[in-house]
Amino acid sequence: MLDVRLAAGLALRAGGSELPPPASRRARAVLAYLALHPGPHARAQLAALFWPDVLDESARTSLRAALTELRRALGPAAAHLVATRETVALDGAGLAVDTRAFDAALDAGEPGHALEACRAPILDGFEDDWAHDARQAHARRLGEALEQLAAESVDPAAAIRLTRDQVALDPLAEEPNRRLIERLARAGDRAAALAAGERFAERLRGALGIAPSRETRALLDDLRRAPAEPIPTPRALERAHGTEFVGRRPELERLRASWAAVQRRRDRRLVLLAGEPGIGKTRLAHEFASAALADGATVLLGRCSEEPLAAFEPFAEALGQAGAADALQPGAADDTTASARGLVTASLARHRLFDGVDAALADRAPLLLVIDDLHWADRGTLLLAGFLLRSARPGPIQIVGTYRDTELGRHSALTGALADLQRDGALDRIGLRGLGEDDVAALARSLLGGDEIAARVHARTGGNAFFVEEVLRGLAEAGTPEVPESVRHAVGVRLSRLGDDANELLAVAAILGLELDAGALQATARLEPDAAEAALDELLRARVLRPAADPRRFEFAHALVREAVLGELNVLRRARLHRRAAEALTALGEDRHLEEIATHLFEAASAADARRAAEVLVRAGRRALDRLAYEDAAERFARALDALALTDAEEEAGPLLLARGDALLRAGEPAEARAAFASAATLARRRGDARLLGEAALGFAGLGIAIVDLDAEAIERLE
Repeated sequence: MLDVRLAAGLALRAGGSELPPPASRRARAVLAYLALHPGPHARAQLAALFWPDVLDESARTSLRAALTELRRALGPAAAHLVATRETVALDGAGLAVDTRAFDAALDAGEPGHALEACRAPILDGFEDDWAHDARQAHARRLGEALEQLAAESVDPAAAIRLTRDQVALDPLAEEPNRRLIERLARAGDRAAALAAGERFAERLRGALGIAPSRETRALLDDLRRAPAEPIPTPRALERAHGTEFVGRRPELERLRASWAAVQRRRDRRLVLLAGEPGIGKTRLAHEFASAALADGATVLLGRCSEEPLAAFEPFAEALGQAGAADALQPGAADDTTASARGLVTASLARHRLFDGVDAALADRAPLLLVIDDLHWADRGTLLLAGFLLRSARPGPIQIVGTYRDTELGRHSALTGALADLQRDGALDRIGLRGLGEDDVAALARSLLGGDEIAARVHARTGGNAFFVEEVLRGLAEAGTPEVPESVRHAVGVRLSRLGDDANELLAVAAILGLELDAGALQATARLEPDAAEAALDELLRARVLRPAADPRRFEFAHALVREAVLGELNVLRRARLHRRAAEALTALGEDRHLEEIATHLFEAASAADARRAAEVLVRAGRRALDRLAYEDAAERFARALDALALTDAEEEAGPLLLARGDALLRAGEPAEARAAFASAATLARRRGDARLLGEAALGFAGLGIAIVDLDAEAIERLE
């Protein structure tokens, strides 16, 4: 039994075990050729093909030596190498070759089975003319199989994925790129179709110096003239608030004035609402957004998470609402995982990605984009925001961001970004203070029917809108005039009225995050279905949780509620719940929840959990690199290193340090990248690992990404 795979190179298996390929280049080439081409081949033909520059007798001698090496390499499967005095073949019962299975299935009209047999390009690393021709021929056949499946698919999303795979085979080919544009447009994602067309045009200009064909240009012109599909009102703006909106008249006037100026000048601006947690930033932003929506603006909402689960998270959320989620997918030609593509290619790929997002959003102008919790924004998100604000495309576009000014330090990502935007003159900042006593009195009348308690509530809460509402709700529900000392106490009083199952479900929800999946919630809590449903209804009635924009998900009514619940969990219970959450999310689909699973395993605190967390974080880091989210990738690799440290396995950290250094270089952080490479070099010297030391030295010099002038320190490390 011999299994030969030519996809991505040459791999051998016999009897269920991996076999190393032959050592010499020519022996490997002969084996690959025989596997690719069924049937007997004349020895004279093979000798002339692989040794064309020597006499016939010498060529035949070299062929015999190569065949001898092949037999040794194949070991127990050597019988599949069938050689006579005149011919040579790779044949026999039990022989399986992926390309032969691919061709047979495609010829039989079964493209799905063909792709199962061999879905990737073949013969990587083989540079002979015959291999180049075979690689091109297989790529054409691969494109045919993908297109047959795409044309037959009744699922638009599946057809688009298959067409993207065609584009990836040859990013400069006109037909698959035009089919991708057409299918995205038919699926209703006009912005993504235009973005795909612009990326294709850029590739043609950059690689060949030409424009797309007349047909493709006409298709894009038609799309640009087509009216955009209406965007539904964000659910957060439709949700009825339990209390009336009070106060904030001066702040609203400033927001309206800024928006009017942006509309008049058709430019772009960022307005930040700053204040302590619970002061009312989000409520003010939503009140303003509702008014802008009523005046005909497009309104999109996004939010940053303390533990982001997606690259460029608030923009991914907003683009999803606009039906343009595809704008955040890197182009088929923007694979920068191979270091040889260089830092310049990585930067261009990131620029194309940002420009595609900009095009998708500009298409929806006049646009108001509200981003909540910007204090948690990572550097990649802030870079994208800065790109949008500096774009030459006309507006009007206004970003309204909320952030906790109590959580900013001198070295936080947002602090540096705000300084840059302030210098550009593209930033307005509105600071929010507590509600006045008259505003608290108005809230008291709406919740209690009277305002006798308003002065005491205002004095104890400082007018913090969330504190005020929680205290007043507690008074309304308990009927007691006692005012809690703090919001944590206020939240605690409300939660104490919940049943045991509801409190258990709430503890699990706090572990899962600010927004959570209903299936993960039930699976982690391990309550009986009926009990879980009753407990969830109780939490919804108490307005501790509420439905999120996705009907299958829920969110905390306020982050402070979650923080209060987490504060009551002891370390052992937290670890136990984190472990259960990781198990539940793995069962629901590991690939969809990589970052969440890694976070929970890391927090579960055992050595075994930490090792698995490191493995999952590495996968998450590689996925972030594929999405051009270099800062996210560097952070994932750093957390994987921390997880390894918990297992006392720092000696295994070499590849992780190299990966982190590479991601930091792509993110434009050379100093931090050099620190990572220097750590890898130190580890390599301690272990006597020459290869790791060489790779670390090359990375330190920048040679892992681009050829640059070497400084003295880099030369010393290379020596």
